[in-house]
Amino acid sequence: MSNPENISPPKWADRFLKFYCKQEFIEEIQGDAYEIFERLVAENATRKAKREYIWNVLRFFRWSNMKLNNRSNFNQLTMVKNNFKIAYRNLIRNRFYTGINLAGISLGIACFILTSLYVQEEFSFDKFHSKYDNLYRVWVHETYDDEEYKDATIPVVLGQTIKADFPEIEQTIQMIGDVGSYISDNQEKTDLYFEIVGESFLKSFDFKMLVGDKNTALSKLENIVLTEKQAMKQFGNLDVLGKTIELTVDDEQFNFLVSGVVENPPSNSSITYGSLISEANNERFLNTQTRTAWYTSSSQFYVELNSNVTVQDLESKFPEMVKKGLGDEYEEDMFIVHLQPLSDVHFNRIIEGETVSGDLRTVRILGLVGLVILLLAGINFINLAVGQSIRRAKEVGVRKVMGAHKHQLISQFLGESFLLTTVAMFLSIGVCSLLLPAFNQFADKNLTLEFSLPLITALGVSVLVIGLLSGIYPAFVLSSFNPVATLKSAKISGKGKNGLAYSLIVVQFFAAIFFVSSTIIMKNQLSYLAKKNLGFQAEGVVYMSLPRPQKFEHGMAGIMNASAQLADQFLAKLSQIPAISGATHANNFFGEDDWMTIDYADLDDNWKSLGYNTISEDFVDVFDIEIVEGKGFENATEYEKRTGFLVNESMAKMIGLETTVGGKIKSKRPFGEHQIIGVMKDFHFESLHKKIRPLLLSMNAEPVFEGVEGISMSRSARATVLLKVNLENFSDVRKEIESAWEERFAEPFDLRFIDAKLQGLYEKERNTNAMVNLIALLAITIACLGLLGLAALTIKNKYKEIGIRKVLGASSIGIFKLLYRLFMSPIIVAFVISVPLTIYVMNSWLGNFAYQINVNAYHFVIAAIGILVITLLVVSYQALKAAATNPVETIRYE
Repeated sequence: MSNPENISPPKWADRFLKFYCKQEFIEEIQGDAYEIFERLVAENATRKAKREYIWNVLRFFRWSNMKLNNRSNFNQLTMVKNNFKIAYRNLIRNRFYTGINLAGISLGIACFILTSLYVQEEFSFDKFHSKYDNLYRVWVHETYDDEEYKDATIPVVLGQTIKADFPEIEQTIQMIGDVGSYISDNQEKTDLYFEIVGESFLKSFDFKMLVGDKNTALSKLENIVLTEKQAMKQFGNLDVLGKTIELTVDDEQFNFLVSGVVENPPSNSSITYGSLISEANNERFLNTQTRTAWYTSSSQFYVELNSNVTVQDLESKFPEMVKKGLGDEYEEDMFIVHLQPLSDVHFNRIIEGETVSGDLRTVRILGLVGLVILLLAGINFINLAVGQSIRRAKEVGVRKVMGAHKHQLISQFLGESFLLTTVAMFLSIGVCSLLLPAFNQFADKNLTLEFSLPLITALGVSVLVIGLLSGIYPAFVLSSFNPVATLKSAKISGKGKNGLAYSLIVVQFFAAIFFVSSTIIMKNQLSYLAKKNLGFQAEGVVYMSLPRPQKFEHGMAGIMNASAQLADQFLAKLSQIPAISGATHANNFFGEDDWMTIDYADLDDNWKSLGYNTISEDFVDVFDIEIVEGKGFENATEYEKRTGFLVNESMAKMIGLETTVGGKIKSKRPFGEHQIIGVMKDFHFESLHKKIRPLLLSMNAEPVFEGVEGISMSRSARATVLLKVNLENFSDVRKEIESAWEERFAEPFDLRFIDAKLQGLYEKERNTNAMVNLIALLAITIACLGLLGLAALTIKNKYKEIGIRKVLGASSIGIFKLLYRLFMSPIIVAFVISVPLTIYVMNSWLGNFAYQINVNAYHFVIAAIGILVITLLVVSYQALKAAATNPVETIRYE
């Protein structure tokens, strides 16, 4: 046992007591603590003695015991209160400049908050999965005939092979989308979208199970897990366990037992889904070709890797697997399997078949724009504060004579800056609340203004950035004035002050001109897209998608032909409506950006890829598509309708026949009996983001699918009826069409215009343009607020000069021109700097379109004229007021 005499209290506690405690209290506190310590040590309670000693040191850590000079403490508190009062009085006295600063800063912070919320939402995609670091999506890179294809949907057999051959993979997750129908409680036939998935879907992904057990919900063939939306739609509540849904898929009926309810796909999830059924249903819902063909892509596939497995090691084993699967058809680098991190899926734009995709470049630019707007607001503050420095020079001189130190003056002016910024921060929350609905509409988001960590961080960063940037330079400028010179009203040089103000105006108008020019270019591109001749006429054409046919032969061709027959029957009924001047049907229609793609190998084993659509005989006539060679189906014989193909010019060029009309497509796997009966002039059947690709149209799908080795489609094989109607009495025509629909189908009636569908192809670009418009408006508003305040200060500082000039004979117009020229040169410099950057950024944006306008001088001239006019209006009032002032008054002005 240790000798009690050798045991002492913790030394750090003694040092801390001496550090904080007043000298007159140390002996009393330390003496009492020592007595207690020694008594406990004598009782062999050493640990308790040390704890008690520490507690006694800490419990006397009070304001009254602290080692402070009371007088100094009082003086410091008084100085803080005094600085606050002076800051408040200065803000109230200069209401005009305070209002300008508050307006500019609150707008800047509001814009920064909005962009921060958007950026935070975008970067949070898929991060809510606890295992996202170990989750990967499988995708394939195919090369055929020097053409490259990157696809996020893969063959079912590839996923099954990966699952069987690689035990180092922790879990595999298959997702195959399909649609069925069921009879709802109100006896309406309703579509139900579902995914065929494995049990691991609910285990590897962290989608919340609202009802049921995620470990067993998909363990049986007949189990189905509904989404919250589908459960509420069908049953009106979430108490659905054990209930039955009779689902009709491909004309067959299946009974499913509800085993759970999963949350709707979160807004920040790149994985979307409908209801979920077990992958044990593969054989029931997928035909043999879909399950076994290596060139039929219909599945999304994810893997969860063990932490000790690297992506590189696993990918290196895939070529051998592909070689074994393709057999004699295998060629090196023809079919490469890759893994993509789940966290990368949202921002990946190179892979086809994306359901949700973001644009990393847009997100980064928007985040940068938010910061730029914030800095512009700070620049206003700096300019106005420096501009007011001469007016506050005597105040600084008096304070220095009274003994104020430089650091105290800096603290005072920084305090004013942070006070104003803090008030602006609270105002910005209100501004943000007003702007958020419009911002959500532009950004296609559902952002909310909640006091979460990201929002608090954004507010804190805003106050810190603007408070420091806008306060630190004026604080150092003002605190460095010579007190003797200021009290004598000597000229204050403020070296660099004019240069700084000039530079900051350049920065502000550089941003404003950039955004205005970009807005004009974007609007012109969107106008070009709207007016471009697409090669077909869609005016007055409406469409409605038909339900799946009740009976059809198995296979894709069987579904498409049965859908066409159903559409023909419905069109026969619609033909009795006089206001319908043209009627047709098709599987794909204009306004869809991803028509069905089919692939085949030619006789030289070169892989060919083209768009495909099944149509009725009047399709070309309804849309006024030009036939450059041969004829369309409206003039074809019955045999030609059954076996004929229509191809576009790009397709004719690809197959390379000497005589296209009457020729046949030469392929390794022969197409069924067919002949090319006509060549169409190239038209834009997909959006103008893409170049026109080869296209094949037929009325009968069977001969096409006999020669096809690969199929990729983004919608179910249902027919869509397309009608050219008289728009003069459209409401009456609509009622007649709806009446015919209700006689034939139980599904809800939904009639829409093709024109609106076509416009939807560029909705994202329109939203981006609207956001840029809003940002440009904010940038111009902030720049004009700063210009207004700076113009007022500049003109006040030149009052004596103006008076002298007028006495010497200068006219009011001459004075106005002189003052206006002061602000012209920085705007011209800003314009010159902004042009090359705008050209670079806008050419990059226009690169998203295969068909685009050229950026030219017109766009910048319009922007320059607009900015100059705005500048003239902002400066005019102050300049004209100064020019019209009595020179005697201006000469006496100080």
